[in-house]
Amino acid sequence: IAYTRDYGATWQKLNTPQPKERFASIYFNESREGLVGSLWNVLGYTPDNCATWQLLPTPLDQKKYNKTNRQSRPGFKRVAILGNLFLAVQEDLVFYTRRDSINWVCLPAYVDFYTDPANSALFFKTGRGEYVKADSSFAVLHRFNIDEEAYDVQCRNGSLFIVAGRQMLQFTTSHELIKRPFSRADVVPAEPIAIGYTERGTIALQNKTILQKSWNADKWQTLGQLPAAVDSGSVSVIENAMLLYERGDDSLFYYSLN
Repeated sequence: IAYTRDYGATWQKLNTPQPKERFASIYFNESREGLVGSLWNVLGYTPDNCATWQLLPTPLDQKKYNKTNRQSRPGFKRVAILGNLFLAVQEDLVFYTRRDSINWVCLPAYVDFYTDPANSALFFKTGRGEYVKADSSFAVLHRFNIDEEAYDVQCRNGSLFIVAGRQMLQFTTSHELIKRPFSRADVVPAEPIAIGYTERGTIALQNKTILQKSWNADKWQTLGQLPAAVDSGSVSVIENAMLLYERGDDSLFYYSLN
């Protein structure tokens, strides 16, 4: 675990509970308490910003679920500290326990949860893809659905932010769902199709026009025009700054960029 206070200019390496473990789930709160979960059923808690660590029994250790797939990794997808509770997702099952007495309890209605370092809010995701806002005792405050797949979900400042395929969604503190599309309805000029590289930069094709963009440039430059538009087959850059056009029959066409 490494920490930076200057946006990556310098880093401070911190201790981990077991150096040979891969801790894919990491959570720290604003009091510098941390909870980490590995891909291989190891759970560690630090009360003092990684100075000391305590290994905790996991839901699998306590036999809180029946592991039917013996070949799958018993990894943790997410961990968090919520007040006097620990939360964890192990093998797509959500569990919670009191911090002072580790006894994991399953929440079978959910497959994931989301909170932030300040515990500004708590959200759950159901097996049907529904999102639930809950209070600290897990009582449901509000439910909402989205109509597309979520690629990333984060809780910040009491809101839930979802990166979907076409838009960013925000479930606000007032239970409003705000949608922000990634693209507008305006007509966007078509980008040229990159077909290869030379020592001078990227070569692209747009209809009959051959374009080049140097490695440190932002705009395309026109190199020339092909005798005819390429509407089938494939075009590639080959040695000696040549274009090769394979039309799909027995003919090959060569065009010199020089």
